[in-house]
Amino acid sequence: MKRREFISSFAGGAALFPLSVHAQQADRVLVDTRPQPELGAPIFPLAKDYQPAPDIVFRVVSIMSEGVRLHAELFYRKDDEGKKLPTIIMAHGWGGVAAAFRRDATELAQAGYLVIIFDYRGWGESDARMILTGPGPASSGNEKNAAEVQSIRGYIDPFEQVDDWFNVINWAVGEPMVDIIRLGLRGSSYSGGHVVYVGSRDSRVKAIVSQVGGIASRPENAPTGPYAKAAHDQATRMARGEAGYPAPNSKVVGCPCRKPNRADN
Repeated sequence: MKRREFISSFAGGAALFPLSVHAQQADRVLVDTRPQPELGAPIFPLAKDYQPAPDIVFRVVSIMSEGVRLHAELFYRKDDEGKKLPTIIMAHGWGGVAAAFRRDATELAQAGYLVIIFDYRGWGESDARMILTGPGPASSGNEKNAAEVQSIRGYIDPFEQVDDWFNVINWAVGEPMVDIIRLGLRGSSYSGGHVVYVGSRDSRVKAIVSQVGGIASRPENAPTGPYAKAAHDQATRMARGEAGYPAPNSKVVGCPCRKPNRADN
């Protein structure tokens, strides 16, 4: 899609997919896709080191999603300070980071939009979900306690990721410069499937752009075969406390959390 076509789709308020479409929810997948340590420094600078274009305001904000802090970045023109602006929310696809969208966010901001990009929990500069790695603290109330925990990063869980989308929308509608009647989503690859799902379930979303979206073309039968059995066996071990999450940088085919993915491969 050309950038001009992308911009005009938001300017006209038209969605490239009907928002009533029922998107099939993808299977949960647990795969560590982080680069190996020897691959070196991140390709994109951290937010604290990022230098925005001279005409662009760049803000870092924290958004809470089910108790986990998400890292988000806002872009808009300096000349638009204090104005209500049509707003685009964007997030990365499979294994990406929000920083990869900074150039797109800048160009869209220069066209008159307020742009919000964010990292899913466990990715980029966002915090991660924590799991207990030892006995839980003895407690009968909601007081604070100390416990041994592990941060879980670098995995793909579409159910969690769409919850992050909904919570970023929740945050955005409370931002004074966001024009809530001109709010759109843009996703690419795996997040291109998410925006169809989210847009069909949240009436606050007025337009979506799904770029090469990861969307199942037809319902799938319950998977069978050796991959399905292996995934189900692993799910049983995890549910019974006999196995934990896969080690960092391991490759897991299937879905210990729900049902196998790509079981016919």
